[in-house]
Amino acid sequence: MFKSQELNAVKIILLVVIIAGAGWFILQTFSNRNLSQAGAVVPTPAPSAHDKQMFMLGGGDGDDGTHERNDVWQTFDGTNWNLISPHDPNTLLKWSPRQAFSTVATLNKIFVLGGAHNLYWPTQGTIYYNDVWSSSDGINWIQLTAHAPWAARAFQGSVFFNNKIWLFGGGSGSNYYSDVWVSSNGAEWTQITPSAPWGTRSLISATVYQNKIWVIAGWANNGAQHDVWSSSDGVNWTQATANGPFGAVPATRRMAVSFLGSLWIFQNDNPPTGSLLKQGIWSSVNGSTWNASLYPIPFMPYGRSKSVLNIFQGNAYIIGGSKPNILPPGVNSTWDIWKSGNGVNWTQVTANPPWGARGNMDVVSTSF
Repeated sequence: MFKSQELNAVKIILLVVIIAGAGWFILQTFSNRNLSQAGAVVPTPAPSAHDKQMFMLGGGDGDDGTHERNDVWQTFDGTNWNLISPHDPNTLLKWSPRQAFSTVATLNKIFVLGGAHNLYWPTQGTIYYNDVWSSSDGINWIQLTAHAPWAARAFQGSVFFNNKIWLFGGGSGSNYYSDVWVSSNGAEWTQITPSAPWGTRSLISATVYQNKIWVIAGWANNGAQHDVWSSSDGVNWTQATANGPFGAVPATRRMAVSFLGSLWIFQNDNPPTGSLLKQGIWSSVNGSTWNASLYPIPFMPYGRSKSVLNIFQGNAYIIGGSKPNILPPGVNSTWDIWKSGNGVNWTQVTANPPWGARGNMDVVSTSF
């Protein structure tokens, strides 16, 4: 039996433990949150499902079609990159040099779909592709089909959703598409719909969020698109907003991601001829209401297009891109890599990635 003094001591100890535990819980709760510049609460990032490797593939790095690439670079930490598959314009063992293609990572493979060669040099003969290649390591590639049933195209949207590869939209020359295709293996494709309600468009930003496919912005025959759509089956689409606040068109697909429990988009304004690009980073929990997490981006005062936004090991990465057509004298275009754990505070990973200048490439994270 405890004496009264002993019982009082036990009660005091228990009370201290309870208070300390509650305090720890509160501190942990608040320490795992960061306030954005827009005043929104942004949770600390959790590791994503695709956390083991990140790959940079292909793209263009010059002023003519001979500078389009088919090299592959690999990193395990987002900082140190290794060339695992050199550029080879004559190889038949992997996809040919190209840009504006799309890349999808499944549970154990990378898929390269479509794209274009001589994209900005039609006098040299622009070639659009509808081939599909896969690799389990980024080094050894297999052509699954030379001509998929979807029309050859570039700047399409592609995602891995419900254990299938999805491809939609895109364009070739003045032709724009609004079809939606799906495949379980990259070789055999089924058309889900020939005409999605978001209409024909290219330069699509697409991602998967809340168990849905999201199509954000793009470019059509009538100009820049600012709308946001989602679908759980590729057939039935819901418009979240007709006029997103993020300006004109993201300069390429691969500018939308699911990050920190929200949709995020890296904006490139489509400015009047002769003006500089402006960038902004926007987020939304529902696709209809958007917060300017960072606008404009202070470390990109002259803008950037043809970049890629990608998630790797709990961080968002902005990789590569091209300068605007007009820059002040003495201002060099930048091809650096930046990362952020909350979408607001960004750190430069490197000013000079080993592949040099590059735009319209693709970047993908994998779990293998």
